[in-house]
Amino acid sequence: MPLRAALFDFGGTLLDLESDRRARLASYEALAKKLQMETKGTELRDAFDMIVSPAWARADGAYVSQRDLLHDAFFEVLPSLGQDVSAKDWIWFWGAYLSLHKQLLIPEPFSASVLIEAKELGLHVGLLSDIDDDFLEVALAATNLRPYLQAVTTSQEVRRTKPAKEMFLAALAKAGCSAAEAVYVGDSLDRDVRGAKGVGMRAVHYSEDACRAADYCLPSHQDLAALLRELGGKA
Repeated sequence: MPLRAALFDFGGTLLDLESDRRARLASYEALAKKLQMETKGTELRDAFDMIVSPAWARADGAYVSQRDLLHDAFFEVLPSLGQDVSAKDWIWFWGAYLSLHKQLLIPEPFSASVLIEAKELGLHVGLLSDIDDDFLEVALAATNLRPYLQAVTTSQEVRRTKPAKEMFLAALAKAGCSAAEAVYVGDSLDRDVRGAKGVGMRAVHYSEDACRAADYCLPSHQDLAALLRELGGKA
C-alpha cells in the first residue's frame, strides 16, 4: 500500500538526547545554587531520577505527566535534604528548567532535512510525543523543527502515553490515513516500535543496534530519508 504519512517520535529521534542531559544537569545545578545547597547538581539529578524514572517506566500506556513526576520528586527529594521548599520555589525551578532547555537543546543531525524531504515526497509529516505540551513547545522552538511538522499529537492531549494504541490512532486521524499507509520512526523498542506495530503501522527503530521487532532498523537520518523515498516510490 502506498505510503501517505511519516510520523516521528521526538526525544532521541528528532531531539539530541545528549543536549537534553546537559540541560537537565544545568537545571539541577541552578537549583542547588538558588537554594545555596552544598549538594552537587549531579547528586540532585540522580536523586530526582530515582523517583521519576521508575514511575515513568511503570506507566506503560497510562497517562503520566512528566512535569507532575518532577513536581512530586521536587517535594520529596529536597525536604529529605533539609530544604524547606514552597510552591513558589517549584514555580521558579520549572521556569528555570524550561529556560535552560530552550537555551541548550539541539536537534539530532539532519532532523530538519528528513522532515523537509518527507514533506517534499508528498507525505503528511507528524509528531507523536509523550512530552508535556509546555515543554514540547519550548523544545520545538529550541530545535527549530515546528515549521516542518503538519501535526503534533501529545500524551497530554490524548490522556494516554505510548505504546497505548490511542496515541497512534489519534496521530493517524490527523494524518487522514490508515495505519497501513503510514510509517512511524522512534528510538524506543517498547514505546515506539511496539506501539506502532500494535496498530498495524510500519515501524522504524532509529538506532545503531540491530533488532528484530521493527520492520526497519536505521542508524541515521540519511538512511531514513532513503527509506522514505523507497517506500514513497521515489527511490
